[in-house]
Amino acid sequence: MRPVLIFISVLSIFLFACREVKGEFLDTIGKAGKGPGEISNLLDFTFNYEDSTITAFDRHKKINYSLTGKTLNEEKLDFSVQSVIRMKSGNLVFEKFSPEGNPETDYYLRLTDGKMNTIDATLPIPERDIPSISLRGQIYRAQLKNDHALYFSHLGDTIYQIDKDSIYPLFALSYNKNTDILGDASQPIDLSSAEDIYSFISYYETDNFSMLFFMHLHDWYCNVFDHETGNTTVFRTDFNINSVHNNKGIILVNSIDLPYFIEEVFEPAVISCTNPDVLENVLNNYEEGIFTILKLEFLPF
Repeated sequence: MRPVLIFISVLSIFLFACREVKGEFLDTIGKAGKGPGEISNLLDFTFNYEDSTITAFDRHKKINYSLTGKTLNEEKLDFSVQSVIRMKSGNLVFEKFSPEGNPETDYYLRLTDGKMNTIDATLPIPERDIPSISLRGQIYRAQLKNDHALYFSHLGDTIYQIDKDSIYPLFALSYNKNTDILGDASQPIDLSSAEDIYSFISYYETDNFSMLFFMHLHDWYCNVFDHETGNTTVFRTDFNINSVHNNKGIILVNSIDLPYFIEEVFEPAVISCTNPDVLENVLNNYEEGIFTILKLEFLPF
């Protein structure tokens, strides 16, 4: 039995148990609210292997829960996060996108110990003239890979490696066209006729391949680099992945987009769905967008 945590809303963590491909809903961890032990805006979570607890990161606080959902402790934070991953060493990798006037934490990428003391940081976040900046493409840009982590820079030009006690650039990327990654969130996106632009770029690695997904005009593509042969192949694809686990790509879909994926991309998924009641509920309420699947965490049980 291997329980799987699935973060699918801004207010709760949902706990599933999986045996091969058969899923069973177990429990919900966290309750909506602004009081002690309650979640008002769930940004991310980590599973803590040493004591089998869950840490939920709300805006400016973190809450530790047991796997039964009991609140163990709560701590205020003087910073907010966009996402966080926990390395095998117990150190934490924080991603952040918006400055808060905190010189210690205003970095796109920061490595801390388990008590959130900074070990290393890179890519300071500048003060911005534009009121609202959007990141077009990969949302969670850090990926855990074996005993280290990788980070795809916010400008899409560098892959960083994160070890136990340091962050350093691993290699740089160059493109034969312009890239559209950072933009003014108040302006509409219209890249349908941009011949010279790659947009919505994301990067993932398995043990054998590096994969760069991008959109050009109306179509998605994936540039696959084979680590063993050094060959590169470009594929046209109907989707991009959102995470990698055990060398397999994982696709996480917002409920608003789920009908399209089922009808146009993964029609057999309806037949093999392991939780048909959950799927029916999501499809009946997909326009509300409240079932936002953002992250998986596989527990070692």
